[in-house]
Amino acid sequence: MDTSPARVVVGDPACLVVDDDDAMRMLAVLQLIELGGNVEQAASTEQALGMLDGEMAFTMVVADRRLDGGTSGIDILRRAAEADRPPTLFLMTAHVDDSVMAEATAIGATVVDKLDLQPILDAWSAVVADQGP
Repeated sequence: MDTSPARVVVGDPACLVVDDDDAMRMLAVLQLIELGGNVEQAASTEQALGMLDGEMAFTMVVADRRLDGGTSGIDILRRAAEADRPPTLFLMTAHVDDSVMAEATAIGATVVDKLDLQPILDAWSAVVADQGP
């Protein structure tokens, strides 16, 4: 039985970027903001999980693989995938191996190189364009 709070559907699509590296997080956030929509950010696993459990429904969630305290972005994405309307999921990493790829694929996440955000930007651009006037 689902006891999660009701999600608020906002007018603009919403993206959550999770990375404990301030510079990398801001780089992604600033590029996504330029494309439109609502871009939120979390600097820690705890903050990200709180936002996912909040009232906002995210259209897209982007998480770094290695987060604070040894946590994995896979944990964030797994939680996001449990939503009634799961968002598009991206895992950013500089270290891709078969086990990471398998875990990400199992929850429907796309793995991208942390130094090449273009697949994330392209996906967000398409989401924002679909919301047109």
